[in-house]
Order: sequence, then structure tokens, then C-alpha cells
Amino acid sequence: MHDENRSWNDEDRPSWSEIDKRRNRSGHRREEKPAFEGTKKQQAYARTLALKNANQAFQIKKSPQRLADEKALAAAKGTPAFDELARNFFAAYGAAGDRQMQLLLLDCSLAEVTIPVIESLTETADRLEPAEKRLIASKLNVLAMTGKMKIKAAAKKALESLQ
Repeated sequence: MHDENRSWNDEDRPSWSEIDKRRNRSGHRREEKPAFEGTKKQQAYARTLALKNANQAFQIKKSPQRLADEKALAAAKGTPAFDELARNFFAAYGAAGDRQMQLLLLDCSLAEVTIPVIESLTETADRLEPAEKRLIASKLNVLAMTGKMKIKAAAKKALESLQ
């Protein structure tokens, strides 16, 4: 039975557990109101917007020059100029930084760039989520098979410490 003229909406309707909670409450309490009133979709959107704003507040602010350098480095991946750009980026900003740039620097074929990045990743690996550890381990597996001798050795050593 489909009722097109119904006056209620399934999304606005409380769940059975919510109905039970309301029944079990004392009648002398005020009804708790949510921080944001609206449909469940609107509440979900407001929650994601608030989380996004909170994440932006806690992110490290990067200079416009660094953002431009990161963009240029990402655009140069797979080109002959990538190694030189990676060397310049590493000289300017070092191995520490956000995980995305560290993973990008692992694609550099220069040992002077790749080995410190590998060491930096293994130092912070204990604070990582399992999915990030698997991503790093897969990149290190590739380096252990295809990199130059020094990079292979550093990648194998890092893989042992990750497991």
C-alpha cells in the first residue's frame, strides 16, 4: 500500500529504540533538543560540514610557495624532471611533512632523497592506522624489488621493522 498523501516522512520518524528511550524517561524532564533540527539528511550534512571545518582548523598551514612546489612535484611524477624536482623539494622542506608528500617522494630514484623519507616513514609507523601501514608496506615492497641497491636495502630493513 503506497500512500502518496501521508503527513509523515520515514526519515523524520523516530526509531523504535528512540521511542523506547522516551517511554522510559521520567515525565519531569525536559525533552532534549538536538543541536541542529532538520531532516536526517540535513543533520548528516551539517555534521560532515562541521567535521570538515574542524579538520581545517587543525591542519598545518602551508605557505603558497610550498603548495605550488607540491603541485609541481605531483604534476611531474613519471617525467624525467621528477627526480630533480624531488631533490629540490627535499632540500627545501625535508622528509617530514604530510604523508601524501612522503609517499610521492618515495617514487624518486635518488637514494639521497628516498632513504631519509623511508626512515621518516618507519619512525612514525607505530602511530599509523592499519590501512596507512599497508599502503606504506606496499610502496616499500615495490622499492625492495625495483629500486637501486641502497634503496632496496633501506626498503627491506623498513619492511622488517613494520612487521
